[in-house]
Amino acid sequence: MVTTDDIVAAYERARVRAEASTLIERSLLRYAIAELREDGMSTRQIAARLRLPKSTVNRVRSTSKEQLAEELHWTTPDAYVEANNAAWPATPPMQIANAPFEVEATSPNTRRWRLLQFAGHDEQGRQRFSLDGRRAGPAGRA
Repeated sequence: MVTTDDIVAAYERARVRAEASTLIERSLLRYAIAELREDGMSTRQIAARLRLPKSTVNRVRSTSKEQLAEELHWTTPDAYVEANNAAWPATPPMQIANAPFEVEATSPNTRRWRLLQFAGHDEQGRQRFSLDGRRAGPAGRA
């Protein structure tokens, strides 16, 4: 028999995964817009290529990584890695070993997210991140 606790736990897991997928989607959109901009495309051309309104292209282009980091509410580093690697199944260099952030529980009901810095690639060529520029360990953890 399914209990209320089971339902709440399933809801929280689904919400974490949805948040991670949304973050990956936003990150990939920012990346695509930056790459298309570097290729010399105008905002109008980028909007047409990505099937988005021009205003969305302009808004996303002006969004910084710090603003995106502030949007981390529910996701976990593991869910973020899972969502990122699912978006890049055939491109191992774009897969990551750990998330570019960590979550610190400051109290039972409060969490704080801290961005990590890129620390190179692991033995499989996947990206690693570390806190304050320290090199990440073999398992991808700082």
